[in-house]
Amino acid sequence: MAAPHVVMVRCGITLAHGTTGRATDALGVSPLALSLLAAYTVVVVGVRAARRPAPATAGPQPRRAKGRIPPMWLSRSVGVGILTAAVVTSRVGGFTSEEARLWPLVVSGAVWPMLVLLSAALRDVWPRVDPWDSLARLIAPSGQPPPPRGDVRWAVPMAFSVAWFLYAWPAARHPRALSAGLLAYTAVMLTGCVIAGRHWLRRAEAVGVFLSWVARMRHRGLMGWVPERGAAPILGIFAAGALFGELRTSSWAGTIPLSATPLSTVLPIAIACAPVVALVLAGERWARQRGAAGAVLVGCVPTIAGLVVALSLTDNELLHAAHGALQLLGIRRGLPPPHFSGDVQVISQLVILVASAASGAAIAARRASDSRAGVPSTLVCAAFAAGATLLVAAA
Repeated sequence: MAAPHVVMVRCGITLAHGTTGRATDALGVSPLALSLLAAYTVVVVGVRAARRPAPATAGPQPRRAKGRIPPMWLSRSVGVGILTAAVVTSRVGGFTSEEARLWPLVVSGAVWPMLVLLSAALRDVWPRVDPWDSLARLIAPSGQPPPPRGDVRWAVPMAFSVAWFLYAWPAARHPRALSAGLLAYTAVMLTGCVIAGRHWLRRAEAVGVFLSWVARMRHRGLMGWVPERGAAPILGIFAAGALFGELRTSSWAGTIPLSATPLSTVLPIAIACAPVVALVLAGERWARQRGAAGAVLVGCVPTIAGLVVALSLTDNELLHAAHGALQLLGIRRGLPPPHFSGDVQVISQLVILVASAASGAAIAARRASDSRAGVPSTLVCAAFAAGATLLVAAA
């Protein structure tokens, strides 16, 4: 029997057209079997990678010619412009109500996953668009020399606030909520810069900290990375947030009591974060005991980056958010948004999830001193792949 036609609407915007049928229904494969297959694939890749000699760590990379990339001032102006437009859209005239409702979808559905994807593919993306550093340069000169990049624990509560806003609070899709959230985050960042100097952003700006790790995926940058203190909770929080957001859109969403009030949504996502952060911390402690300190965190970076990108495809949200961004630019207005069929969407998500987790397991295993030292990182990456696959397939 054909699944009923579904139209998803958020904040008055039609997001997805399609059916509730999943690729797993058409293929006759149970979600649990797919989950176990994903974990098995990651383990096999990690074990095989551990038997190969570790490559040399990456040295300084040659800079590109200046003519091949936009000048820094131009890309930074674009970053500040996007932040400003997102903040003021709901508070000043000049935008239609439809355009105002598009901004929250664009920021959470397109800007965030695309920043993760582009940072992994092109490396120095965030430093070229970072709006908070651009604003901080106007009010808080650096002054003292930068502190060593060894402690990012101040970014842990900021990472939780970002994950809560993006994945847990239903009202975050309202334009005024987006404006208030960005203003509050900007105020905290700039206040810290005024008090502690512009280098405060290196220790407390969670988005930039996470994207700087993702950028290390190129040129074997993760092989020589020494994780900062506080890296494990940040990685676990972003992973838990993405998984929690996927759970909210699944058929199990009715089991999660969420309301529009901010405080009522803090506890559910905090409960979701606790076991994921504990998994990362326990895996890293196990790896350290085997002489492979940092291996689990190294493996988590590509795994969680893939998690964010793959789960953004749920209900075609990334495609519709990108379509909304084009509409804000005056392109494709009046045209229906593109979308994947249910089969293509789910298969694409599973491929990204398994490939990113297998990549993380392989990098971490080759970084470890021997094959036994790479076991914790491989198992943690496999756990993430299995859990995300189960959510995607069973939703």
